[in-house]
Amino acid sequence: MARIPTLLFFLLASSVALAQPAATTAGAGHGNKRGEAKFLEADRNRDGRLSQSEWQDARARREAEQFRRLDGNHDGNLTREEMRQAHQQRRQEIRARREQRRQQRREDRN
Repeated sequence: MARIPTLLFFLLASSVALAQPAATTAGAGHGNKRGEAKFLEADRNRDGRLSQSEWQDARARREAEQFRRLDGNHDGNLTREEMRQAHQQRRQEIRARREQRRQQRREDRN
């Protein structure tokens, strides 16, 4: 029974968040700049809107690039070992960035 109030809270909170106006590029943070760049790259005809074909083309390009990054020996096939290595490398990169942020916060405090 305690799940229902919690579920309602999150449902209400998410609908309030979705009702907020989108951030403009002028006040946008790093994430919005990256999103704006991806949008502009996908909008091939520069009309300020993404058609379904532009959306699908952009997605296909991203997926092809991801496949190329994962395919360690560039033979056009992914093995479990390549997937494992890519996952391990990604985890190491995340840990390194996390440690870098921690170190920066320590330095900022001192």
